[in-house]
Amino acid sequence: MGLLRMERLRALLRLPVVATLSLELLIVFVGMFGAFFVNDLQQERVKQKAVREALVAIHGDLRQYARNGQDPEAGFVLSLRQLDARFRAGLAQRNLSGRPPLIFGDHYQLELLHNLLDSGKLSDLDLPSYRRLARFAVIHRNFMRHIERLNDYTLNRLGPALREPEASFFDPHTGKLRPEHELLPGLITIGARFAELTAQLAIELADELEQRHRLPAVEGRASTPAR
Repeated sequence: MGLLRMERLRALLRLPVVATLSLELLIVFVGMFGAFFVNDLQQERVKQKAVREALVAIHGDLRQYARNGQDPEAGFVLSLRQLDARFRAGLAQRNLSGRPPLIFGDHYQLELLHNLLDSGKLSDLDLPSYRRLARFAVIHRNFMRHIERLNDYTLNRLGPALREPEASFFDPHTGKLRPEHELLPGLITIGARFAELTAQLAIELADELEQRHRLPAVEGRASTPAR
């Protein structure tokens, strides 16, 4: 009986030690959890700040792209429309002499948007905005490829042909373009339509981003072009 009482006494004496150790472990756990939480919160804030900065830059580029396209005197939409009209007038008159329709310049480029999407730096963006940007980027990239195709055709096929007699463009019996030149009218027309489409989509996308993410307005906003 005396031995049993002694064991109980020893157990009671050890209880404060166990409680103290448990409390210390709990404090350590809460401290570690809090540190991880604060660290995650800070990282999330850094990500969101980076995404917003990227959106502000993209938003500005989209506005500038639309202005470059819709400029009433030197916009690339007007330039491609005029190029298409001149070429079709030359076809009607069977006269394709003059400067080849070579398109150059950086006013229709959107390198920042493509670089940010390709690098994955917009992966933390909300899904609807990301999808809209990705879809627009596909259309714009197709426009750029079309311009490259048109320039390649001009440099490697049309340019050399312009140095030959005019009759080499047309079939002497039908008066129509020879088969090797039949693609050119369509290339120019499609390029003009691509220009109009991407300029308008850039406006719509910039408006959507501005409203959804409360982005600062850009001066000199482009509007829907007159048709």
